[in-house]
Amino acid sequence: SREATRALLLKLLEVADALEQILATPPDPQRPSEVQQWNSIRVTRKLVDEAFRLQSVTPLDLVGHEADPALCEVDSYQVRPDLPDETVVQEIVRGYRWGDEAAPLRPAIVVISRRV
Repeated sequence: SREATRALLLKLLEVADALEQILATPPDPQRPSEVQQWNSIRVTRKLVDEAFRLQSVTPLDLVGHEADPALCEVDSYQVRPDLPDETVVQEIVRGYRWGDEAAPLRPAIVVISRRV
């Protein structure tokens, strides 16, 4: 059923987030076992991405665009006189769309700009 698949995809997004956090810190090249483990995690992340692709789960592309309340929740503001107000400057949690649904599978949590 669609709701069961939605629940599974949301859990898989949590796994993808955890893998992404691990991959954000490169391994110490002087420690071969650490490099091997990091590479295994990178391969696992690619497998998760392939599962998302097969289910038409795609990341929302929000950075640099005006914040859309239908796609994201604002966590905080950053003073950026170089940008228009309400421009997404950072994704704290990446949002995803499932297929052609109007509502996101998971809304993003973002930081937006304020000129003052």
